[in-house]
Amino acid sequence: MKKKDKFRKSELTAKERKELRRAEYTTSEAVTADASREEKLSRRRIYAVALAVVATIAIAVGIAIPSYMSCNYLFERNPVAVIELTIGEKSYTMKYELFAADCPYATANFAFLADSGVFDGVAVYDTQRDWVRFGGYVEGTDENGTKVLKHRSDDEEFCRGLQKDFTEVHYTKTVTSNGQTTTEANPTEVLKYTLKRDSVRLNYTDYDFALCSNYSGGAQSMTEFQISGKREARPTTLHGSNNREATLNFQTFGRLFDNDEKTKEAVTAVLALAQPEDGEKNYMNIYFLPPVTSVTIKKVKVYNYDFPWKTTAYKHGFEDYMNEITAFSSVSDNWNKSHI
Repeated sequence: MKKKDKFRKSELTAKERKELRRAEYTTSEAVTADASREEKLSRRRIYAVALAVVATIAIAVGIAIPSYMSCNYLFERNPVAVIELTIGEKSYTMKYELFAADCPYATANFAFLADSGVFDGVAVYDTQRDWVRFGGYVEGTDENGTKVLKHRSDDEEFCRGLQKDFTEVHYTKTVTSNGQTTTEANPTEVLKYTLKRDSVRLNYTDYDFALCSNYSGGAQSMTEFQISGKREARPTTLHGSNNREATLNFQTFGRLFDNDEKTKEAVTAVLALAQPEDGEKNYMNIYFLPPVTSVTIKKVKVYNYDFPWKTTAYKHGFEDYMNEITAFSSVSDNWNKSHI
């Protein structure tokens, strides 16, 4: 306290000095209170910022984890196909490694079909001789209520959605009338293409994944796939009604992913539903012997294909993998469109 203040204070009465001290104390308390209040506000701001940071990190993690999960198999050497199927109310998942480097055409074809939704909701239509076969067929009924198989290529609305992936030559038909030849759009031709043959022919072990290439230029030839249950029991022929027989021509282009036990379980479950060897056979479309209980492919997703394969050596122009001249199957294959 300055001398002047001391001198002035000494001139005050006891009561005045008491009031002055009280005022000084109150002022000091107010300052302390203000400082405390400011400190609390500062802490609250820090807590709010910290909470916002934590919330942001949590949101980022919440987004990143599903994104990471959706990028499964990113670090695998080969693309991986994940096939979800249902038997009644029970769900199964099958996983297959695809040999994109050795079999670029078969892999590109399968990846294209999966991405375009050809397999969504299709049936496992044949379980002969330890094969699980599926493709573009969906179960339906005819005018008599009899269960039949209908192919995606007969669904004009579905095929129209694929037109964007093809040039017009792949979905037009030639019409001749009164000596005049014209072409017109025909969406159901979209899936009726010929695929080039891969130069490498691969053989692996149980649970191989193969493309059926029984004839060229038909929707069935490039949308039918099969999984072998037992290597030693792999069939080369299909039996059919009225003692018909057809030769199978296939190309292996994948195998069981990481020896996945759940895939084996799924294949075993489907093959357990095969029609018994004795008794009358319930064939569909002459050759196909479906399981006794409906098996539906729910979804097919090919992982790790877009990144390393589409952007490098196997750039996806899908039509680069098609060939209108050289048939995928050899001319000696004992299979033709009349079999379907």
